[in-house]
Amino acid sequence: MMHFRKSGKGFTLVELLVVIAIIGILVGLLLPGLNRARKQALKLNCQSNLRQIGIAIKSYQNDYNQQYPTKLSMLGTAYLDNPQIFKCPASSTVSVTGPTNGDYGFNKTLSEAATSDSPMASDKVDTYHPAPKKVNILYVDGHVADAATKPTGIADPD
Repeated sequence: MMHFRKSGKGFTLVELLVVIAIIGILVGLLLPGLNRARKQALKLNCQSNLRQIGIAIKSYQNDYNQQYPTKLSMLGTAYLDNPQIFKCPASSTVSVTGPTNGDYGFNKTLSEAATSDSPMASDKVDTYHPAPKKVNILYVDGHVADAATKPTGIADPD
């Protein structure tokens, strides 16, 4: 009669190496997708900040006979009480205390004659959203879209 001897409990070195290799392959496949999702989340957060700035500008207009502010700092705490709204989450700016050192530029030439597709504000520079480089733009009608280049008329923060 043959007796088989059981080895100790556990896995062999080869089994452990195979499992580690499989985990490594899965991580390699998932990381690019997670990186794209992270970039998309930063872009959407940046667009949300621009929408909040747009709402504040519309509130300012309601209070000042449909006049646009001439600079973002005119919004003050009456319209935007959180200075972090002026920080694009994709930027490397460490501290933002308001619109003057924020990440969004403003179209200082806006008037009542501005059309709905006129740019009102945008990212300060288009390097925040790399590959492909895009800039988020807030339009007068309140929508935010990305474009390949920064629109003309948008000045850096005042």
